[in-house]
Amino acid sequence: MTCFFNQPPLLTTFPPIPIPDVEPAEDDETWTPFPLQYPRKPCCSSTRFVARAGFWSIGNDIMPLHRRYQHKLGSSEHVMNALALYDRLRAWHDGLDVRLLRLYDAPPHLFQLQ
Repeated sequence: MTCFFNQPPLLTTFPPIPIPDVEPAEDDETWTPFPLQYPRKPCCSSTRFVARAGFWSIGNDIMPLHRRYQHKLGSSEHVMNALALYDRLRAWHDGLDVRLLRLYDAPPHLFQLQ
């Protein structure tokens, strides 16, 4: 998908690359805060990567949906497809690992998903 708003994308279909599975060994690596007096925490980098990949797979469908219905915004077909996209986003959020949803006990790089 291109970054040019309201321009046709360079790729009309995306390569069929599946979202990888979570690698427990990567998630178990520890993040050491600075200063060192605070406790170490699991970094969850693999879980975070998989969550972001899922988010962007949904995000990649937003502009094509907008372009498809740009001349009939608000039509019942447009609303139904937008609601289906919202349902996918909601299911993505509901399926997030609980370690990614902690506000006070998470490493700073996890706040990007909040």
